[in-house]
Amino acid sequence: MKYFVFGALVIVGIGIWWLNAAGQFSFRDSHNDEMEFIDDADTTRSVITEPTDYPEASTSVTYLPPIPEPTNPDGRTRWAAYWEPMNAEEYAVYGPTTRPAGPPRVGIQAGHWQRENLPNELSGLTGSSGATAGGYTETEVNLAVAEEVVKLLTNAGIEVTLLPVTVPIDYLADAFISIHADGNTDTSISGFKIAPPRTDYSGKAQRLVDAMYPTYEQATGLKRDEAFTRRMSGYYAFNWRRYDHAVHPQTPSAIVEMGFLTNASDRTLMTTQPALIAEGIANGIINYLTAEGLLTTE
Repeated sequence: MKYFVFGALVIVGIGIWWLNAAGQFSFRDSHNDEMEFIDDADTTRSVITEPTDYPEASTSVTYLPPIPEPTNPDGRTRWAAYWEPMNAEEYAVYGPTTRPAGPPRVGIQAGHWQRENLPNELSGLTGSSGATAGGYTETEVNLAVAEEVVKLLTNAGIEVTLLPVTVPIDYLADAFISIHADGNTDTSISGFKIAPPRTDYSGKAQRLVDAMYPTYEQATGLKRDEAFTRRMSGYYAFNWRRYDHAVHPQTPSAIVEMGFLTNASDRTLMTTQPALIAEGIANGIINYLTAEGLLTTE
């Protein structure tokens, strides 16, 4: 018996060594970290009572009661309640806004960046460092690409803000894009994906996604990965009902998984050619803003 136990331990040890030696990566699942639904007890959510154009913060708030656990017999979960249509009270505050004059405004978020400065409501993300592989962290890869995207958009006449993990309260802009890299225990898995919020209250997010797919595919040569889960479309920054630090529901938003950091080929592309990756993202955003009549390419 003792020889059997010893043999099993050896096999487990070899397996762990192989995973670290082969890819030197860590992962949670292919839709992880900040995309996870943080299920803490406090569901109280503040609402701006005097909405302004593009508010960076709110100084006048009222607090709505927590979203109750469902009692209806159809088995709906509390998660589903976050993505239901707006009620009349919410619509009065978060309904369509009048866009101010001026150049288009875009927020580019570098996933995981500055997670050490999270507010209390997002404290559950403190330990979410993202994928690591081949000596690279997702944070540094995301930030390098995000900075290049900011440069390209700025050169195109767009007002751009580089955003960390903590999104300004009810962030309102012409577009919001969160940049991430994926991970998986299967190092052969490759590809990119782009997703809008689970519920698109702006009515424009899918057009933003559709504009980005072909430009990213053309720039990088990567194939599309269709493996989506609710954790991606339910990214925390999209959840304006649950969190103060989230994008305004009228902001067209998307989350980009640039490729798999755990795949050697994807990783090489992301770490050695961040400007190329950024071109694929930026060109899609520019095409979207142009199609919406918010940017001229003359």
